[in-house]
Amino acid sequence: MYMKKICLIIFSVSLGLIGCDKVDDPYKGIDRPTEPTGPIDTSGAIAFCGFDEYDSELNDTTYNDSTLNIRKVLLEEFTGHLCGFCPPQSKKLVAKSENELNGKVIVMSIHAANFAALVPSKGYTTDFTTPEGNDLQEKYKGGNTAPSLMMNRSNNPASAGQWDQLLDSLNQSGYYNDPVVKFKVRNIYNETIKTGKIDLDIEFLKSFSGIDFAIGVYITEDNILAKQKYYGENPEDVDNYDHRHVIRTAATPTFGASFISGDVALNQKKSASFCYELKEEWNPDKCTVVIFIGNSNNSQIYQAEEVHVTSE
Repeated sequence: MYMKKICLIIFSVSLGLIGCDKVDDPYKGIDRPTEPTGPIDTSGAIAFCGFDEYDSELNDTTYNDSTLNIRKVLLEEFTGHLCGFCPPQSKKLVAKSENELNGKVIVMSIHAANFAALVPSKGYTTDFTTPEGNDLQEKYKGGNTAPSLMMNRSNNPASAGQWDQLLDSLNQSGYYNDPVVKFKVRNIYNETIKTGKIDLDIEFLKSFSGIDFAIGVYITEDNILAKQKYYGENPEDVDNYDHRHVIRTAATPTFGASFISGDVALNQKKSASFCYELKEEWNPDKCTVVIFIGNSNNSQIYQAEEVHVTSE
């Protein structure tokens, strides 16, 4: 059975760099983390995620950050390959995220509930379900009424007819222009063992009192070609439908790994690191790491970011 490797390291931090390329020194411009505590794989030359982070020949290093005064919104779409009404809404959502909301939102697709069931007799043999998606379905029930959408886990899953109004209201209210947390992301991926490491530099832009913060790290894969029910198409069972931003796994618990509890001061800085693994059948060039930080008491997300697994 495929086993996930989960690793969390928290330490003090200085600010890092951004970019997207292979680099000789992945820690250039940032303090090298101190020796972590907890169960870490020590088989590699650098004992974090089982590989030498300085090996620029084998590693691919990518960067991203949320320091441009944008509060990014995580959009989680409940869908399924048996949901014939879902494809038009999914395409509309992706188009909106890539155009008028480009740089403001991050989309993840959750395949769960009956619409995600396998039906081998009709060719629906691709299993897009995940433990994380099942957890989200159990809590929010969005798969029952797919297509449905959550925004930063702050609303009950909204039906497709409400999406435009909800997203437009965020734009009009200035929500995107009011970040309360920012962070920089560095991803180091080793193709040989299909393992990656995410380093986060986090700064709080306001003070908080009595909140338990959690960090979530998910892996999504884009452009997966598989069968999809699509009402209005002829035939309705589309063989090579382009599935977008599909959740594949998580390097943290579904609702995040505990990060900070209690009070947080204005401009307080912290860092965290996580290890993740990709399955052999996943295409690293199509995979993205999605990171979010939020309130573990009510699951509301304060900031989200994404970074490609490879620089391709």
